Amino acid sequence: MHNVAKSLCNGRDIINTNVTNVSHCRWLTLTYAENMTDDKKLYNDFKNFNKRCREIFGDYEYIVCAEPQGRGAWHVHAFFIWDHKAPYIDNNAVMAKMWGHGFTSTQAVKDVDNIGAYFSAYLADIPLDKVADLPEVDRDALLHDASIEEKSFTDDAGAQHSKKFVKGARLHFYPVGMNILRTSRDVVDPIVEKTTLAEAMKKVDSLKPTFSKSYAVLDDDGNTVNTITKVYYNTRRRK
Repeated sequence: MHNVAKSLCNGRDIINTNVTNVSHCRWLTLTYAENMTDDKKLYNDFKNFNKRCREIFGDYEYIVCAEPQGRGAWHVHAFFIWDHKAPYIDNNAVMAKMWGHGFTSTQAVKDVDNIGAYFSAYLADIPLDKVADLPEVDRDALLHDASIEEKSFTDDAGAQHSKKFVKGARLHFYPVGMNILRTSRDVVDPIVEKTTLAEAMKKVDSLKPTFSKSYAVLDDDGNTVNTITKVYYNTRRRK
């Protein structure tokens, strides 16, 4: 589960590095009508789907991540990123027919401060009402010492809602050793720099953080020996 969490964290940074203009992107969700649990078939189906998409929409980069459901079936989530404004794509008439395995969704990317954090949390957390649908053994395991968080979101009609999520619950469903994140060849890796806190704060100036998280490092006796804090900023929001 640790490796899955690490992959999602890496995916968050890759998304934020490459999704720099939301008008150039589309977010796709691909599902299966049946309870399809074969991860090799999953990526082979996406490979064929992607080939058909390129024949219609030309060159673009992609970031794709697999998402397991409690019942065992797979979903695919992908960002398609063009070097220009994304083309109009009819989900029902075009994408659903090209996918051919079940439901599809094609959406404009939401203009949020930290798209990567939004997306990785979407893949890691499970709505509390969905946990009730799981077998009792799985449900008890997920809720044991679980962190439940209420999040606000806007639906397609623009209305505001809130919903409770079990933090990190979906991580339990990923197979051990599976490569859950894949990208096309020219997707850019994040640039990592080592610097002092003072120098880092100069770069973000007076910006407000878009995401922050702290966690404690414990010794063998359970005592806190260090605290690590991660803070994200979006410099494109600079006024």
